[in-house]
Amino acid sequence: FFTKYISGKAGNPNAYVFLENTNLPAFIFMAVVVALFLGLSISAEEIIKDRKHLKRESFLGLSRNSYLHSKISLLFLISAIQMITFVLIGNFILEIKGMTFHYWLILFTTSCFANMLGLNISSALNSVITIYILIPFILVPELLFSGVIVRYDKLHKSIANPEYVPVIGDIMTSRWAYEALMVHQFGSNKFQKQFFDVQKEISDASYMKDYFITELQNEIVTCERTLAAKDNAAELKASLKLLSWGIEKLENTTGISFASLGELNPKSVSMELLDETNSYLLHAKDVFVSRRIDASRRNDERYYELVNSRGGKEAFYEFRQKYYNRTISDLVQNRDGIENIVRVDNKLIQLKDPIYKNPDSGVGRAHFYASHKRFGNLQIATFWFNFVFIWFTTLLLYLALRFNLLRKLIDSVGK
Repeated sequence: FFTKYISGKAGNPNAYVFLENTNLPAFIFMAVVVALFLGLSISAEEIIKDRKHLKRESFLGLSRNSYLHSKISLLFLISAIQMITFVLIGNFILEIKGMTFHYWLILFTTSCFANMLGLNISSALNSVITIYILIPFILVPELLFSGVIVRYDKLHKSIANPEYVPVIGDIMTSRWAYEALMVHQFGSNKFQKQFFDVQKEISDASYMKDYFITELQNEIVTCERTLAAKDNAAELKASLKLLSWGIEKLENTTGISFASLGELNPKSVSMELLDETNSYLLHAKDVFVSRRIDASRRNDERYYELVNSRGGKEAFYEFRQKYYNRTISDLVQNRDGIENIVRVDNKLIQLKDPIYKNPDSGVGRAHFYASHKRFGNLQIATFWFNFVFIWFTTLLLYLALRFNLLRKLIDSVGK
């Protein structure tokens, strides 16, 4: 209710417009925190309060695993009811349409993770007071390293990673849940999914021609300057290394090979070779110009088709206002960012449009707000990859609980 920002519209200052609700990302983050907190709070005392009964049952030879499975089943059921209640009420108030199942699935999964975490704590510790003191120490890192309160590129440089979410973010369930909901809300709502693939093509082509190739052309100028001055061999070597890496990427993207790629090294480089390299870059730029024109044409065609199918521009804009949110769009496209590309070592890292950027890692790592993850040759939608990953960590916590690993670790440290 408090995050339902009333922007108003022409003729009705009290109208609620989903498109203009700037608080929607805050609601999504709040929902993830609620799932974690409720999941922990309902499970943190479950085992410690039964300790005397468990001791008696162990003498009787009763199954500890059956006890654990009954606890887990009941907690998961409670979490399912809690989360569907939360989602139905929250989505109804904020008028989030067509997302009820996906919101519930991620929040239920997050709450189940918290259930297992709470059971591990309850099994390992001897005091209820200690458990409730520990809960904030678990939740605060989940808040801090979720990528929301502090952006990953603004973390201390010892833990920040310009190319991927830093490792400390990768181990935070809040990051996986929040990212899944944000990416799904942007890319899979009824309006944006009509344009997502073609707008990705526009973004990719624009980035390559306007930023990537321009940076490589600047490196050619640097090479020409250092080559003419016959000075600063280290700068020349670094520039040539970046050029070689960039042209390799262009070869893979455009399918156009550069015959002299192997000569881009300090021993073989010459002014003629740099001119040839620049000509290749211009040719590659033309390819991306053509791709962007073609993608823009198809985007316009879809726009007019949707306008006609909706019965005119007014109905089209009404449809957009109901499903598309401007603030989420700005966040996942990094529109507030000053830099669109940054050089790290001898690579160029894209900061523009993270939602449309393809991740480079083949083991599931990616930048924040990537629309999909790569696992080997598979491309998996971020929503489903993050969903599976949270359940994977929940399974690890289940195994730790079943074999009482946290308790054994604490006892060994105590000894």
